[in-house]
Amino acid sequence: MSNFDTLANEWDNNPRRTKLAKKAVVEIKKNIKLNKNMNVLDYGTGTGLILLGLQLDVKFITGMDNSQGMLNVLQQKLDNAKITNVKLKNHDIDKEQLPENKYDLITINMALHHIEDINNFTKKAYKSLKKGGYISITDLVTEDGTFHSNNDGVKYFGFNIKKLATILEKNKLNIKYHYIYNEIEKLEINKKFPIFILIAKK
Repeated sequence: MSNFDTLANEWDNNPRRTKLAKKAVVEIKKNIKLNKNMNVLDYGTGTGLILLGLQLDVKFITGMDNSQGMLNVLQQKLDNAKITNVKLKNHDIDKEQLPENKYDLITINMALHHIEDINNFTKKAYKSLKKGGYISITDLVTEDGTFHSNNDGVKYFGFNIKKLATILEKNKLNIKYHYIYNEIEKLEINKKFPIFILIAKK
């Protein structure tokens, strides 16, 4: 059982986490014109905080995550709300492929820093996007390792935005926007952690 499986049932009880996701949804909608023809992938969907913020604006959305515990919590939400335009899949990006030429938009929120091979993820995301499709990444700017109280499963202490953009560009994705749109203040350690959004287009 992963750390995320253990935390799944309590995940949404953190107001800082839910507020962060709502702000990410606002930024995605501000920069990408969603419509009812769009097929979307929310990668690292967790309990669906981004997915549920986009679901009403698109045709269909797939949530992928490698934590079955998180997906179970999200599935219960979907069942309770009788949401039918969502499919969930347990997926390990390091070991499995993504479907090719399928998605109009891929979102990944606060999950990229848990993925070992960023270049590999980007290659797979490129293939999975339709021509003209977008990828939206929201994550931490480079930090000193104190953001997480437990760094198990953390592969990167945030990202240098320009270096991350270069990886996407090498994999044929055209950068449209990147900027810091939010910060997380952790009073318990008296630190603020900037959050960026990076949007690229195939």
